[in-house]
Amino acid sequence: MVEGQFAPSLAGRVRLESTHYHKSHDGEGRVGIVIDGVQVWCMGCIEGDRAPGLMADDLHEREGIPRREAYRIGDAKAHDYGFVSQYDFHQAVWDLTQVSIDDALASPSAVLRALAYMDARTGKRRLVKLAERAPRSSVERQCLKARLEAESIAYDW
Repeated sequence: MVEGQFAPSLAGRVRLESTHYHKSHDGEGRVGIVIDGVQVWCMGCIEGDRAPGLMADDLHEREGIPRREAYRIGDAKAHDYGFVSQYDFHQAVWDLTQVSIDDALASPSAVLRALAYMDARTGKRRLVKLAERAPRSSVERQCLKARLEAESIAYDW
């Protein structure tokens, strides 16, 4: 359903992937985005689950932020940089079908913003504006780059 919402210039070129490793110790897996047959972004559940805690520990130790606050900030930073669990990825995919494109582009989730860049509701004028600066996260850069190139919009990042 979400792949069907992508811009006509990306039609049939983007695949969202999610898999569970049923024989693994936790039964979790990984997620990814494939563009033109190349996996441009992927995240394993362990990596996505660990990132907020690692960021929180760093904030607590380096800046002395109390643990509870550090974990709140760490979780927000992890999502902002595209470190998500499989469940967060599924939530972002679902959210794209439920929210306005303005809300998706302003989301605290890098994955939701990345998906919104490829969405047909993101028009060319907005893409030209978005092309002015490189997004923070790898997932956003890869998805925006694919859309800009598909629409023949120049960028210099």
